[in-house]
Amino acid sequence: MSMVSSVAGQPYRGYSGVERWFRDLDEQFSEWRVCYDDVREMGGAVIMIGGVTLRGRASDVVFHQPMSWIIDFGADSRVTRVRIYSESDGALDALGLQE
Repeated sequence: MSMVSSVAGQPYRGYSGVERWFRDLDEQFSEWRVCYDDVREMGGAVIMIGGVTLRGRASDVVFHQPMSWIIDFGADSRVTRVRIYSESDGALDALGLQE
């Protein structure tokens, strides 16, 4: 599990969960920036491989964490689930893209 996938230690659900996730991140980090190196569409999902750069609010320490996201979409093209991985291998495995 990524340290920024769930600051509270449990999944965030629904629109209010996404709002709470952003609030939790903002509470812990004075800056955070998502970057991606590769984006692929895989049927009803998109995989993004990259990372996030963060600055701790209390420590002022800057660090970069590799990260990958799988974003699932419903029939109406709305996001239905976002899975966050701290390594690209986990995301690629989840989509059956690695042996």
